[in-house]
Amino acid sequence: MGTDRMQLLQQMEAMLQEQPGLSEADRAAVIREVREALERHEAAPATLDVAALRDAWLSLVDRFGEELDASERDALARRIEQAFEPLQHRAVQDALEYERRRKAEGDAPAAEWLARRNREHRSASAGQVDVRPGA
Repeated sequence: MGTDRMQLLQQMEAMLQEQPGLSEADRAAVIREVREALERHEAAPATLDVAALRDAWLSLVDRFGEELDASERDALARRIEQAFEPLQHRAVQDALEYERRRKAEGDAPAAEWLARRNREHRSASAGQVDVRPGA
């Protein structure tokens, strides 16, 4: 399993350990399901679907969170959303797609794709007006 995915799993495991209303059996089941999903994803050639993975975590909270009260479930759901938020940035998505293309197509085509993507982003950003104070 990749380093980023292991870190994500470790972060999620730590978060689940902090949930007092979640039984040890439910906690272990959630961790096992997520680990298996990440391992299946690691073997698949497709890119990481951050939204689907986040939704799967939230679904598991609903499924195994019956022992949690509403405020604990909401807090856990917020922490999951916060953990996945950085993975949804354009730069992270581009890095994941670059790596997928590098493995599938080779270094040069992937580098060309990334350079084109960066030019597109710069062009799109150039048309925006900076509205920050003092800018």
